[in-house]
Amino acid sequence: MFDRHEKPAQEASGNRQGILYTKLSADPSLKSDFYTRAYLYATQQLPQLLKANSKHWHACGVLQLAHTEKEAARQQQFLDNCPQPEDLIHAVSCEQASRLAGIELQRSGLFFPAAGWAMPGELCRRYLEHDNIDFKAGVDVKKLSYHAGQWHLHGSQEQRLASAPTLVIANAHDARAFNVSEFFPLKRIRGQVSHIPATTAANLKTVICGNAYISPAINNHFHIGATFNLDTSTTELREADHQKNLQQIRELVPSLAEQQQWHSLKTERLEGRVGFRCTSPDYLPLVGPVPDKAQLIKQYERLRKDSTLSFATPGRYLPGLYLNTGHGSKGLVSCPISGEVIAALVCNETLPIEQSLINAINPCRFIIRDLIRNKI
Repeated sequence: MFDRHEKPAQEASGNRQGILYTKLSADPSLKSDFYTRAYLYATQQLPQLLKANSKHWHACGVLQLAHTEKEAARQQQFLDNCPQPEDLIHAVSCEQASRLAGIELQRSGLFFPAAGWAMPGELCRRYLEHDNIDFKAGVDVKKLSYHAGQWHLHGSQEQRLASAPTLVIANAHDARAFNVSEFFPLKRIRGQVSHIPATTAANLKTVICGNAYISPAINNHFHIGATFNLDTSTTELREADHQKNLQQIRELVPSLAEQQQWHSLKTERLEGRVGFRCTSPDYLPLVGPVPDKAQLIKQYERLRKDSTLSFATPGRYLPGLYLNTGHGSKGLVSCPISGEVIAALVCNETLPIEQSLINAINPCRFIIRDLIRNKI
C-alpha cells in the first residue's frame, strides 16, 4: 500500500471520531439495500478490529432525530415502506430518545442500537497490521502504466516505484489524477468539524444526528459537524464554519447547548479539522473493475438509440485494475464491505452481496448512463 503521507489516515480518515450509521431512503431502492448490507457488515467487523467500548470504538447507538417536519414525514414513510428488524433500526418517541441520549430532547426519531462512533485513523492502522500488507509511507504515485501483464507505478520523475499484476486505486477524488480513471464524475466536498470543550457535567450517551451531528465527548471535547462546502478547497479552519456547526447543534440539542453554555462560546478560539469528502452523483461508491472506456462505448453504443437493450457479453475492463472510491461521508459504513467486494473479485471468490448491488456500485455505470443520455 502506497501513501503520500508519512502516516496512514492523514486526510478525511483522520477525524478524531467518525460516526458509524447510515441514512436509509424512504422508499425501497438499491442504494438503501447496499447501505443496509454495508451497515450490517461494518457493525460486525468493527468490534473484531477495535476493542468494544474503548477509546477507539463505542457502540453507543445513534439517534437520527426528526429535526424538521419534512424529516419526520420522511422517517414515517421509511417505517411504513421499509420495515426493519428492531435490532437494526426502530422508531423512538421524544421521551425514549431522551432516555437513550441521557439529555432532554425535543424530537422523536430513529434509533440504530448497534451503531456508534469509532476513530477512523485507528481502524485504518488496524487494517494495516495484516502480515500480508506492506505499508509504503511518503510515496507519491503520479502516474500509472501497463506493460507485459503488470501495472507500473511511477513517481514525479517518471521513476518506477513498483509493479504488480493487480492494482486497486483507492485515493478518493485524486483517482481522477490518473489517465485510466480521470473520467469518473467524482466531486470533492470540503467539510469542517469543530472541537467543542466539554464541561464535567457532560452526559451525552449516544451519537445524535439531524442537520448536523454530535458525538459523546472524548478527551473533554465534543466533536460536531460537519459543514458541506462545494465552493472552496481551503484546508484552513474558518470561523464561519465553526459558527454554522455550533448553530446547527444548538438547534438540534438545545438542552445540551444550555448546559454547556454554548451561547457564550468564543468561536474564534475553537479547534477543529478540515477534510474533503469524495462523492458520486448517485451517492453510491465506485467499487469494482475499471472499464476500458473506449471499448465499452464501442461495445454498448447502441444504447444511445435504445436504452432497453441487453447484451450477452460482459463489458470490457482494464486487466487487473480496480477502483474503490466515492464513499462520501459514509466511509465507516461502506468501506469495509467494499474492500471485501474487491477482494472477492480479485480472488474469484463468492461475492459478499447480491449481483444487483455489485452492478449498482460498478464504476462503469456512469459510462452506461451517459450513453443512454447521449452525453458521450
